[in-house]
Amino acid sequence: MNENKIKLRKVGIFSQQLVHPVTELLQEWFVPHGIEITS
Repeated sequence: MNENKIKLRKVGIFSQQLVHPVTELLQEWFVPHGIEITS
């Protein structure tokens, strides 16, 4: 149980600090070309 909680916490950190900013960068590239990204 403890290992699973630690993994979930790591995933949460990555999703907040990396995935979201990367999604914003992808939107800056794709949205002007008429492509929408839904998270």
